[in-house]
Amino acid sequence: MKFCRFQEIEHTADLAIKIQASDFQQLLGCASHALHALLNLVFTPSDEQERVIKLAAPDRESLLVRWVEEQLYLIEVEKRGWRAWSLNIPEPNELVAVVHTASIAPLERQIKAVTFHDLEIRECADGLEAVLVFDV
Repeated sequence: MKFCRFQEIEHTADLAIKIQASDFQQLLGCASHALHALLNLVFTPSDEQERVIKLAAPDRESLLVRWVEEQLYLIEVEKRGWRAWSLNIPEPNELVAVVHTASIAPLERQIKAVTFHDLEIRECADGLEAVLVFDV
């Protein structure tokens, strides 16, 4: 059974979320849903664009960070959010995603970056979990 859970958690100086999912592919998707919820993305009427994103990293934690960084870049620089996406993991620590982007309204909350602070993808009873800390 596939699932995705996330919640904002207390953090001393920054913003943090705990994400849980049934497998790594779901964890990546869950991180996207969590980011969109944290930023309260509001899509504006616009033409949807499709792009292919290919990422590789030395380990799963780095791949997770790169995935979220791609979204933050698109949100901050291009003022677009990922309306929908499909993920494929052809090799360990690689991903290929087809994303559908759309323009977004101005943000109420800013996130500067995702960090590696205490980042570890751990196995849990239902699959995998990780805590992502954002620099705000």
